This record gives sequence, structure tokens and C-alpha cells, in this order.
Amino acid sequence: MPMLRFTSKDQATEIEIRVAGGSELLAIQRKNPELPLKFGCCHGECGTCAIEVLQGSQNLSKCSQQELLTLKKKGLSGNHRLACQCALNGDVTIARP
Repeated sequence: MPMLRFTSKDQATEIEIRVAGGSELLAIQRKNPELPLKFGCCHGECGTCAIEVLQGSQNLSKCSQQELLTLKKKGLSGNHRLACQCALNGDVTIARP
């Protein structure tokens, strides 16, 4: 089972949770409302759920064209993703930007 880690930008706060492989971050948040994720439209258009992937980006589902467009509009690139568009296939560490 993959490990999902949330850390603050200063890496002082960390939350770890084991999830089933292929789990979507949106579904994980619904089951664990204490997790530090915020969602808006849930369709990859608003950018409210932007996260920074600190480790394990290769373990997330691939970016859609819509996600890439929204990230570009928000001025985010590189290790940023939209949580509503991500499924986990392995260990990942993320932070809110």
C-alpha cells in the first residue's frame, strides 16, 4: 500500500497515511477530512487544489491537458499538480504551495 505524506513548506508538520494503490487524492480527502487539501471545482479547471510534489512524482497518474493548462494559468509548473487530478500508484510526499 502506498504511503501518502503531507508536509508543510518548512517540513515541520507531517501527516502520513497508507492508501490503496490507484486511490485518487479527492477520494482520500473525503475519507480523511483532516488532511490539508482544499478542493474547488474537482474538474481540473479552478486550481484551488494545487499541490507541490516534493517526492514521488513518478508515482502519480499522468497530467491531463486540462491540468497542464490550469497549472500554466496559475503560474505553476515543475513539481506542481492539481490534487483533484491525481491518483497514487506509489509513495508520494506533497505540500500545499
